[in-house]
Amino acid sequence: AAAAAAAAVAGSATPVRADELPGGTIISTGRASFTVPEGFERFSKPVKTHLEEGNARSTTVKGFTLGVAVDPVKLESLAKFGDPEFVADRVVKVEKGRDGVTAVRLVAARAMTVDGVDYYELEYDSESTRGYNHVLSRLTIQQEKLYVFEIKVKDQDFEATQGKARSVLETFRVAV
Repeated sequence: AAAAAAAAVAGSATPVRADELPGGTIISTGRASFTVPEGFERFSKPVKTHLEEGNARSTTVKGFTLGVAVDPVKLESLAKFGDPEFVADRVVKVEKGRDGVTAVRLVAARAMTVDGVDYYELEYDSESTRGYNHVLSRLTIQQEKLYVFEIKVKDQDFEATQGKARSVLETFRVAV
């Protein structure tokens, strides 16, 4: 009912699922936040594996997910761990070691600063027994916590969803 009311206020002509978040909803976990576009719903993973996490998935594109995970680390910054290419190499190795993953290909790795916070952005493809995914990720370490924001979409849908995915990636922030 709340989502339907929000859609009516926004002037949406299409009905909204009851569990769908209004476009522009901000999901936050402690210091981290991202803005959810229209057509997404919150979801929780069956097993909590991180200190904090927040997730959303598309209600129309199967396998299009957004999520932030926060975990404690013994580092003060990503730079103390390595440059973007080194971190990307480690992420690729971890991804390759996951159950069912058959191949991982790094597309891009870069450092950036947004609102005074240093981030690394990674983009890679992951092939597994469950399908082929394209992943966009933004990471930072603040106050000995690793923040990883990940956008995952099935490869066959990436071209159509790329603009939306990249726009959402730009909304990820960690307050200092």
